[in-house]
Amino acid sequence: MVVTDGSQLDEAEVRQIHALRLALMRLRSDVDPDTDYVDVAAFVRKARYVVRALTPRGELRACFVLRSTERDILGRRCIVLLPEFGYAVPNLRGGQVARMFTRVMFQIRTLNWNRDIFIAGCGYPHSYNTFATAYDGAFHTLASKDIPALDRAVLEDFLREKLGRDDIGAGLLRVNVLHVEIEPRHLERLQRSRFYHEYVAQNPRWQDGYTLGFVVRADWRTLMASIWLRFFRPKHGEKPNAPSTSVSFRSSK
Repeated sequence: MVVTDGSQLDEAEVRQIHALRLALMRLRSDVDPDTDYVDVAAFVRKARYVVRALTPRGELRACFVLRSTERDILGRRCIVLLPEFGYAVPNLRGGQVARMFTRVMFQIRTLNWNRDIFIAGCGYPHSYNTFATAYDGAFHTLASKDIPALDRAVLEDFLREKLGRDDIGAGLLRVNVLHVEIEPRHLERLQRSRFYHEYVAQNPRWQDGYTLGFVVRADWRTLMASIWLRFFRPKHGEKPNAPSTSVSFRSSK
C-alpha cells in the first residue's frame, strides 16, 4: 500500500484512479466521462492521502482518496476527513479497502492526538453498511436520534458545502455514478444487516443516484474498536493475526 499526497500524482496516475472507477462503477446516463474525470481530478489534487494498492507492474488494484480539511464548528477547530473513490477489484474485496482506510486513520489519529477528528461522507448501501459496522455507536446520519450536537453540526456543514445551499433536506447527495449490483450472495448478506434496512428507509431514491450523508466521530475509542473489527476479530473459526499498521508515504515524485 502506498500513500501519496494528491498534489504529487501525475496525470497518468490520476487517470488510473478514474479508469478503475469506470471499470467498477456505472456513470449516470447524463454524465459525460470527461466531466467526471475533471471532478475526480479536482478532488484528488486537493487530497492529502491518496491510498493505492499496486501490483509489481504498477497496475492499480484498489484505492481510496481522503481529503483532510479544518472547519470551525460550534466554536471548535475540527479536522474533517472526506473519503471518496474507494474501489477494489473483485479478488481484493471483502474488507481490503476498509483495512487500508483503518491503517491510514491510525496514522492520522496518532499525528493529531488530542484533536477533534470527524469523518464526513456519503454512500450507497454497501459503503454505508461498511462504515456503520466499523464505527457502530459513533456513526450518525441526520435521522439519528442520539447524534451529539457537535457531530450533527459537522454533518450539516459538510452537506451545505457539498450541496452548495443551506437547505440540506434529508441529507441526500446525488453523485455521478450509480450503484452497481453485487453478487447475490453478497447482497443476501448485506440485506441481513440492520444497517441496510435503516439505509433504505432513509434513502428510498438510492437506485436513482442518490447517496446518504453520514458522520463519524473518529476518537481513540472508536478507532480502536474499528482496528479490532478489521484485524483481530476471528472470522469463521480462524485465529486472528496482528496487523501491520505501517504504510509507505510518498511525498514527492
